[in-house]
Amino acid sequence: MNPARPAPLLGKLPLLLTLLGVVLAVGQFLHDRGLWTDEAFLALNILDRSIPELMRPLNDDQVAPFLFLVLEKAFSELLPGTDAGFRIVPLLSYLVGSFAFLRITRSVFHDSGARIFAVSLFVFNGNLIYYASEAKQYMGDVAVAMVITLLVLRYISHGRGTHALGAVAVISIWFSSITPIVVVAALASILSSRYRSNTVMGYSLRPFLFWACIWCTNFALYYIVAVHDHPAQDPLRSFWLSAGGLLPNDPFSPTFYTALYGRAYMVFHRLLPFGIIGAYVLVILTALGIFSWLRTGQRALLVLLVMPALLHLSLAILHVYPFDTRLLLYVIPAFALICAEGFRMVHHLLLGVQHPSWKFAPLTLVLFAVAFLHSGYPMDRQEVKLCLDFIEANAGMHDKVFVDPGAGPIFRYYDKQRGYDPVRYVDLERERTDPDRYLRDIGDTHGPFWFLITDLRVVEARSIIAHWDSLGNKRSMEYHVSGAHAYRYSLP
Repeated sequence: MNPARPAPLLGKLPLLLTLLGVVLAVGQFLHDRGLWTDEAFLALNILDRSIPELMRPLNDDQVAPFLFLVLEKAFSELLPGTDAGFRIVPLLSYLVGSFAFLRITRSVFHDSGARIFAVSLFVFNGNLIYYASEAKQYMGDVAVAMVITLLVLRYISHGRGTHALGAVAVISIWFSSITPIVVVAALASILSSRYRSNTVMGYSLRPFLFWACIWCTNFALYYIVAVHDHPAQDPLRSFWLSAGGLLPNDPFSPTFYTALYGRAYMVFHRLLPFGIIGAYVLVILTALGIFSWLRTGQRALLVLLVMPALLHLSLAILHVYPFDTRLLLYVIPAFALICAEGFRMVHHLLLGVQHPSWKFAPLTLVLFAVAFLHSGYPMDRQEVKLCLDFIEANAGMHDKVFVDPGAGPIFRYYDKQRGYDPVRYVDLERERTDPDRYLRDIGDTHGPFWFLITDLRVVEARSIIAHWDSLGNKRSMEYHVSGAHAYRYSLP
């Protein structure tokens, strides 16, 4: 008996879901949250430098691909004085990545239910929606991975698109840091398909050799210019070692396996943020999806989807590139596809073809949507911008404003954009944790003043607040938003 065909609306559901994802990403963009510390550091580099100067190592241990920086510079000048100018490139990257992913699901799955499951897992991933308006390069990684994946699948299926794939791979070196990982996986996938398919074996290797030479030349140039002896290597390595992004490289140590478990937990609980029960379900579906494709001989597809994560993990063990949430956004679509295949397999085993999976896929859509909304939408980070607006609206003519070091980079960014009164605002020196030194910075100040802090140094800053309170100083006003706080005091 042939399975029932999906209703026309359900057949269009993956496209409708993709459009919903675009609406959610644009909504997050229009929410216009303030830049947080890491964004502000990068934005200051972009504002302070010409395009040629962006080739040099950036200040404050910032690292970003040159082409991404150039595009950010162009849009920030197109929309001067706005945060939106720094967020257009990530938003456009999301649009490219989401529609490429939709095309990939059509190429990989004939089963409508599996397509609905995969697209739902992509669309309702809060990390992708948030980073679609983060003034950093991570959403560009997703776009590059999806476009290359789509072109590889097109080549494997039809033997076309060699030049398009080569050109995208070459350009992407300058736009996304994960390009080498994705390109190596793409090449391995193509070679695997050539080895297993006599039809594809007939295609000429000359175009591949041509683009391989160009790509290797560009990568060598990029490495010499942007990676070799970079001054931020040691500080970033120290940071990522302490943060767990770089794993212990001794396989005989228990900490090695503890770290592996921690990274696996991070992938299935934070990178795929659907709760602890969802994490266990997705682990099972991932295992089943891999098993299903191995059983049906889809090894080239598995290499294309699984190899990037394994290569990335290997680089983290070798202390070359961290294995952490925002640096792994580009593997979310691969996990979505593998889990969708696991979902298809489970459905087929339990219910058979007499009960088409598209009848049950909308239920998973609802579950993913509920988890997404429960996590909060739209999302905020460190709303120093709102605190500054509040201070400007409520400060008296003679009020001073002292900016804690944790809020300093964000304040300097908005000061450059808006031009705050240099007499009123005092950007305190970084890393001052002694309350008495803060009081000496205030000096002979009398009457009202403001203290602006963020959660980046919340322990130190609140100890200072407690110290001032203990001295009997009057706290006349305070304002609290996501990740940022402003206090108004009146000194005798």
